[in-house]
Amino acid sequence: MLRTFAFVSLLALLSCTSNESNFSDKVIVDPVGAQENLPKYAQSHGTFATPGGGVDWYTCTQNSSAGSIVMLNPGPKKWAKEDACGNPAAIEFLGHGWNVIAISRPAKEVLGDDASLEQIKETVEFLQKEDRRLEGLWSMGQGSIMALRLARQFPWKLLIIGNGIYDWELTLKESTDPDFLAKLKELPGSAESSFAEKRSAAWDLSALPKQIYLYHSGKNTQVLPSQAVLFKSSLAASEYKVELFVLDEDTNEIRPEYHRGVLNKIFQSYQKPN
Repeated sequence: MLRTFAFVSLLALLSCTSNESNFSDKVIVDPVGAQENLPKYAQSHGTFATPGGGVDWYTCTQNSSAGSIVMLNPGPKKWAKEDACGNPAAIEFLGHGWNVIAISRPAKEVLGDDASLEQIKETVEFLQKEDRRLEGLWSMGQGSIMALRLARQFPWKLLIIGNGIYDWELTLKESTDPDFLAKLKELPGSAESSFAEKRSAAWDLSALPKQIYLYHSGKNTQVLPSQAVLFKSSLAASEYKVELFVLDEDTNEIRPEYHRGVLNKIFQSYQKPN
């Protein structure tokens, strides 16, 4: 199998005479805390029944004619009512004029497996029929694997991934968090080659949205920021409009105020298509 990610990454390494490029994406992000006059929105909740089980969703609507950002929960815990529209990412999306659709990944999902992908795809199609215009897709952490697979299923204009997993094998090889690694290796089917292929967006860069924003904790020991740097280089070489923000302020987790800060910085450079 031709591994675009590995090939482009090798070229990048051979062309560099120093490690300067490893630090070119580091940014200082101004924290964004309490915000006055947050947009008013109507929140609704539902469960879409699919053959494989139900998929929970929340919508946060402030302007029915605005586009919507779909958010997939980053970890195994489903979106709760108070978190779906009130988490840092949702607050920033709403504050910048979008509506939000928070979709909870299926409880039985094994990091972006085929059955769960189909359930979420059907849920998005159902929500689309309710006159919701899809603008972009967001997730982070372990939710990034599903998001990167879902990103190929619809004509999204924007993809935002935080602390993403882009290459399964590289994650297993380079992660310095033993507990995190142990959990990954215990997943059903993780030893099969097809498992790594489906969960490695960096192996095939086709059909992704043309505008992609990545952000990563500079102190992340589970998925090293160098993986995000390589993924960004591969996307850029494949003519995607891509930006990466490596946060110098944070440790493994991105604190809420810096989470909002980096999204605010992203939106300052995002150009909405006509």
